[in-house]
Amino acid sequence: MKKFLRRLTLGNILIAVIFFLFGIFLIEKPGLSIDLISILLGIVVILTSLMSIVKFISDSTKIHYYRVELFFGIIGILLGCLIIFNPFSWFNFFIIGFGIFMIIEGLLDLKYALFFKKNKEEIWSLNIGIAVVSILLGIILILNPFSGVMMFTKALGIFIMANAVLNIIANMLFYKRINAIIKLLN
Repeated sequence: MKKFLRRLTLGNILIAVIFFLFGIFLIEKPGLSIDLISILLGIVVILTSLMSIVKFISDSTKIHYYRVELFFGIIGILLGCLIIFNPFSWFNFFIIGFGIFMIIEGLLDLKYALFFKKNKEEIWSLNIGIAVVSILLGIILILNPFSGVMMFTKALGIFIMANAVLNIIANMLFYKRINAIIKLLN
C-alpha cells in the first residue's frame, strides 16, 4: 500500500507540473492555445462522428437499428467543422464546463480536508485552501466568463498554474506523511 501511495502521489505531482506548464503556454500564447485546442477538439468530434456514420452504413441487419448514429454523425461533423473554423464560438461552453469541473474538484478537496482535520493531520488547512480557491474560481468562471476570450485564456492559465502549485505542495506534504496516513486508513 505504501508503494502504491508513493507512486500515486508522485504521479499527481507530475500531472500538476504538466498543468503548470500548460498554464504558462495559455498565458504566453492565448490565441494559439485556443486555435490548437479548437483544432484538436474539432478533429476528435469529426472522427467520432465519422465512426457513427460508418456504424450506420455497416449495419449488417439492414434494419437500421443504428439510425440515430447517422443523425448524430452528421450533426457531429457539422459541429466539428464549426469548432475548427470558428474556435471562439464553442469557448463559452468550455469556460462554463471548466467552471463546473473546478467546483467539483473543490468540493472533493473539501471532503479530503475535513477527513484530514477529523484525523488531526496538518495538511487539512492546505486542502481547505485548495478547495476554496477551486470553488471560487469555478463560480467566477460560470457567472462571468469574461468579455474577451484572450483575457479568459490568460486568466485560465494563471488559475491552472495556481491550482497546480497548490496541488504540488499538498502532494509533497502527503508524500512526507504517507506512513502516518496509512496508519489512519488501517
